[in-house]
Amino acid sequence: MSASPLDPRLTEDLRCWHIAPAGRPGSVALTGRSYFADGDGLTVLLRVSGDDALASDGGTMVSRLADAGVDVWGPTRAATAWTETLSAFRLSEVDGRIVGRRPLQQAATLVSDISSAMLTTDGLR
Repeated sequence: MSASPLDPRLTEDLRCWHIAPAGRPGSVALTGRSYFADGDGLTVLLRVSGDDALASDGGTMVSRLADAGVDVWGPTRAATAWTETLSAFRLSEVDGRIVGRRPLQQAATLVSDISSAMLTTDGLR
């Protein structure tokens, strides 16, 4: 049996997620805990950097919203809601990705916040 791709310091905190290696070395894809209203699964990308956890939606939400014709960068109500939602979860948007960084001890909360922000912003469709 192969070793888990997840940093051993996080194994217990993230046991409710299906964990698989992601594209970038040291990154994992967490799936299987949340679903969008249309039934599509939600994936959060997570990486450990020193004593910090870095997480992202990988650009999923901007793509889903763009496919639905929702502009999150223009002077629209959707753009305002996008910014306010990310701020409420203490997250930001970088190059079309929802991202967050927290101390490693808060990794599970960070993953939950990214997931919740994804589900919330999906409502902009």
